Amino acid sequence: MKKWIIALLMSATLGGCVSSASRLPPRPALAYDAWHLGVMVPAYMEAWVETVDVVDTRGLRFLGAYTGLPVQGRTTRGWSGGNYGRKVVGADLPQTLYVRWQSLVEPQTYRAELVIPASAREQMRQRHRVDCKVPEAGYHDSVLVGVAPGGAIRVWLIGPCLKDLEILRAQAEVEPQGPSQGQTNGQYAYTFEQLEPATQRYIKEYGIPYDSW
Repeated sequence: MKKWIIALLMSATLGGCVSSASRLPPRPALAYDAWHLGVMVPAYMEAWVETVDVVDTRGLRFLGAYTGLPVQGRTTRGWSGGNYGRKVVGADLPQTLYVRWQSLVEPQTYRAELVIPASAREQMRQRHRVDCKVPEAGYHDSVLVGVAPGGAIRVWLIGPCLKDLEILRAQAEVEPQGPSQGQTNGQYAYTFEQLEPATQRYIKEYGIPYDSW
């Protein structure tokens, strides 16, 4: 009887393990170890990224995939520059990005939900022929999000030795709770006086070119 009970318990335990494992999402089927996420702003348009949350094609959510300072572009009017950003380790290809950032030169806080087109994910899967010896060259393996004052957003796919591919334009809305979702009593990450001297000079002399993005 004791042996039968032990065998039954082991069977139930093993069955539970199999059942739990069967509920695990499939592993990402990527041709590279991970895709990258970057955020950029036009030159002098300093910002603070509160968060970019990622929901991948399996429905898994990766909170704070990007936070902190974005990369500044090479030009103020229009878009130029950016980099590959940070790896989103463990994520499958992106389905939705939730972006919230502080535009420090205004100041204002914005938020947006960005639905990544299926055609963009297909581009991220494809390998393109390139005359380049950089590792993983030929893949658009990075999503670059451009944010600007006024809430303008653009999204590109970028990759080593490949031409940038614009996949999305959007207009963010003002975050009604303000910076840090109301947890800092309206204080931004940096005051205008704490921004780079070059930024302060540019804004004082030229203002913010809202019509440029």
